[in-house]
Amino acid sequence: MEEPGFQKDLHSCHWEFNNNFQGFGVGSAGNIPDWIAAWKHFATVAHDFGNANSVTIKMVWCPTCSWGVDNGNTFNRPVLDFFPKPDGATKYIDVIGPDLYAFSWDASKYPESLILIRTC
Repeated sequence: MEEPGFQKDLHSCHWEFNNNFQGFGVGSAGNIPDWIAAWKHFATVAHDFGNANSVTIKMVWCPTCSWGVDNGNTFNRPVLDFFPKPDGATKYIDVIGPDLYAFSWDASKYPESLILIRTC
């Protein structure tokens, strides 16, 4: 097999998946389990490829966290409903990097040092 040509990859296969304003958003609560199963499958394939080819692949979970930062709710759907929970030792998310669209910013509630990217 030819060398893949890269050593590291941060991959988000579906950004802002929990939206209701783009064609690729998860359209209804009934689709959430299917979306989670698809994410887990893709993450498994990506991690297996990386392990087999000495490539570090990190899956980036990127929900949109707009209009409901205080309660973790976006478009009336709890963001954590979309979280692909680990199965035993197998984890499916390596980095959490939400997109945040805050049309008003209250500095007393949200410190300037708010960190939006977290490594799991």
